[in-house]
Amino acid sequence: MEYRVRYIDTSWLFFTPFSFLNIGGTDLYVLERKKHWWNKWKKIDSYRNEKDAYKELNKLRYKDN
Repeated sequence: MEYRVRYIDTSWLFFTPFSFLNIGGTDLYVLERKKHWWNKWKKIDSYRNEKDAYKELNKLRYKDN
């Protein structure tokens, strides 16, 4: 399995009528996995802190080996 952390920045919503969606902040780190090269990335969990996301990524990566 492959794992990755994807960074999502929603600060552009500030300039739209949907600015209320940024109440929790603009940074989000999403942990995703992919079983085979033909599968899409699937969300496992999301984190507000970058360190927490990479800790979980390393746990999942090295658990399989």
